[in-house]
Amino acid sequence: ATGSAGRAKLRRDELPVAAGRSLADLALGKTVEWKRAVNKARSDAVTAVRVRHIVVDSREMAETLSEQLRGGGARFDELARLSTCAVTRDKGGEVGWSGIEDEHLDEYFPRNLREAAMATKPGDAFLGETPLGWHVVQVVDVFQTLMIDSNPRTKGLPGTGLSPQPLIRLLRASREDARSFRQLTAGEGGGGEGGGGE
Repeated sequence: ATGSAGRAKLRRDELPVAAGRSLADLALGKTVEWKRAVNKARSDAVTAVRVRHIVVDSREMAETLSEQLRGGGARFDELARLSTCAVTRDKGGEVGWSGIEDEHLDEYFPRNLREAAMATKPGDAFLGETPLGWHVVQVVDVFQTLMIDSNPRTKGLPGTGLSPQPLIRLLRASREDARSFRQLTAGEGGGGEGGGGE
């Protein structure tokens, strides 16, 4: 079948949906795939995390502290006084910024916890076991290295007859000649406002 503009229309039964699935399932599947890809890109871009932790002797105690934090019954820095970690106990459990390769933290915040923290969102907490005991770890902040893939706009601006110039080109050009920023943005020839053209 063709539409009014001569385009082919797909009928619902012609769409690539597996037997027993609906269009909503197909759309939801694409959304889930997209969210997974976004979350992976985010976690791959995390290069450091700011964390705090509480170290206790048993899983039960760690779970109790975690429940108190989630329920809002206590603040992290208050509960950190119960920690067996002498390095962070008096600082409210603050470990500070850490990356996976920060071996100097191994004595009190081992690598397996740093790896888990890198995949955790800010504000979230998790439990982890190490030879030191059970840790209640909260990620306070993350440092991400942004990978920006930018393609400069190349189409002319409507009604002006001008093509946009990448900012870096304009900045480099400003060192090489005495034209003003306005003249540089008017085009390569410099014949814009105040350019002295006839």
